[in-house]
Amino acid sequence: MSGSILSASSRLRIGSIVLSVIVLLFALNAGVYESIVPRFFRGALTAQESFVLFELRVPRVLIAFAAGAILSLVGLVYQTLFVNPLASPYTLGVSGCAAVGYVISQFFLPDSLRSSLNTICSIIGGIAALCVLLPFLRSNKLRMTDTVLLCGVLLSLFCGSLLFLLQYFLDPAGIVQLTGWYFGTLSVTGIEKPLLLLALSLILLLILRYSAPALDLLLLGEEYAHGMGVPVRALQLRLIGFTTLLVALTVAFCGPIGFIGLIMPHFGRAMVGHSHARLIAFSFYSGGFFLVFCDATARILGGMQEIPVGLVTAIIGCPVMVTLLMKR
Repeated sequence: MSGSILSASSRLRIGSIVLSVIVLLFALNAGVYESIVPRFFRGALTAQESFVLFELRVPRVLIAFAAGAILSLVGLVYQTLFVNPLASPYTLGVSGCAAVGYVISQFFLPDSLRSSLNTICSIIGGIAALCVLLPFLRSNKLRMTDTVLLCGVLLSLFCGSLLFLLQYFLDPAGIVQLTGWYFGTLSVTGIEKPLLLLALSLILLLILRYSAPALDLLLLGEEYAHGMGVPVRALQLRLIGFTTLLVALTVAFCGPIGFIGLIMPHFGRAMVGHSHARLIAFSFYSGGFFLVFCDATARILGGMQEIPVGLVTAIIGCPVMVTLLMKR
């Protein structure tokens, strides 16, 4: 029996590696220069093709993987902490508030301040959402999760309405730019932002791996975890505080990208079970490569025009989520 379990685990691991390599090569080859990867292996790249591959596509793949991994892990954290299958990086309103901060900086501040304040304003927006939720999170009552989630949903609706209101003060070009950003964009030049986001995603992975036993106990209920010595409220504050920063940075760099934080944890549970020791690593890699695949698909479908990656994640994510629910 143990041999068959090991064999199934090995097959899953090998299959994941093979699929990851295929998705990676597919993403690097997707775009106007369709044969750029084969030409790279033959050593026949032109100077322009080399620029496209190493200055545009490689950073784009890195930031897509990092953003997808972060959103997937944050969704897993929220669903575990609040024992709610609908929790996601946007349920607490952090993404909406971060988006409002970014939009105010990008479209309503002087040009000389935009590049330096976009990320800061996005983080301030995320912190503002956390400040609204902090009184509920610091409550001594263990049954505050439903209240926190309800407050987060209301905050998300408020921020969405505020973003639509801000559109009325933009010119047509600004509206088009805002719409494209709001549904997610992974256009990036240079390696600094992708490496920063990738490093933060790895830090989150390590923190969650260390917290895996406590997260497993939380699945049995907050009272049980509290009785077993888990500092439930302190754990919630630490994880939600750090994930707030990561979601705000992801929104500032890539825009609000939906569905990954909602569906990937459920996909992981269907594949590897509920143990966080395996689920955390699987959510990290599956979320990252899922967004890489969606971005490459968006580039192929768009041709010379760029389709927002958030549209592709929603189109693919909805049927996947429905299928997972029907199999329960």
